[in-house]
Amino acid sequence: MFTLAQLSGFVAVAEELHFGRAAARLHLTQPPLSRQIRLLEQEVGVTLLDRTGRTVKVTPAGRVFLTEARRILRLAEESSLAVRRIPTGTGGTLAVGFTAVSVHGYVQSFLDGWGANVVKFPRQRHLSVAEYNGVLTSPSFWQRFTEEKVLVFQTDSLLSSDGVDAFLGYDFIGAPCGRFDEQYIANGGLSLRTRRVMLECIARERPAGDLPEDVYFTRAVRALGARMPDLATATRFAVESIYTSHPFGVHGTDKCFHSEQVAKKIVAGIRY
Repeated sequence: MFTLAQLSGFVAVAEELHFGRAAARLHLTQPPLSRQIRLLEQEVGVTLLDRTGRTVKVTPAGRVFLTEARRILRLAEESSLAVRRIPTGTGGTLAVGFTAVSVHGYVQSFLDGWGANVVKFPRQRHLSVAEYNGVLTSPSFWQRFTEEKVLVFQTDSLLSSDGVDAFLGYDFIGAPCGRFDEQYIANGGLSLRTRRVMLECIARERPAGDLPEDVYFTRAVRALGARMPDLATATRFAVESIYTSHPFGVHGTDKCFHSEQVAKKIVAGIRY
């Protein structure tokens, strides 16, 4: 039976169409990756990749198998997350960050019984844009979490559904902004992220200058070859500038990007 590592290797090569880039993406050298692909092809009994000279192409059978491989990897990840969410009384940590010292007692009171790790930013009542970007692009921020999936939200966000599970297969997803095609920027103000991928992006290249953290992570996640959704899926995760259907959440509730009719439709559809 094939392994998840073999499937991950095949998906990486099929997406990169280059063994060297795929190996770098998986933090492997090329020989073990090639060996994984050969073993996988022997197991399924068909040729998945056509290696002609220096070019790599996905065969017709490989294109079919690619869809299934992605599905299996997504199910494996979602199953692992689902198991870790089972309440045991000992697993998982809720990390809460805030700046206002005056609300410490209030925050602590409603977190009683959660075993929460409360993260304070001393002497800060308000994070500037530069400070906020610095926090989210710091390895220490992401290392505080024990769970792989992290939901980031600012105070101008509204969660309008309990349907986050539909988006767990992505490494960075947020409302499209900046431009509205497949090269959109994922708005970080309400976003779901894979902790491991955020750390990989930071380790690969730290952001330069005053680049907003969500612009940096959008570019870095794509360069890494990690998973970001298409434009339509991103609009179903969060509404900011584009409304297509009832979303998981809304970002920018104070900016009034949409008509009163759209706002009423979202509010009427809220479910938890």
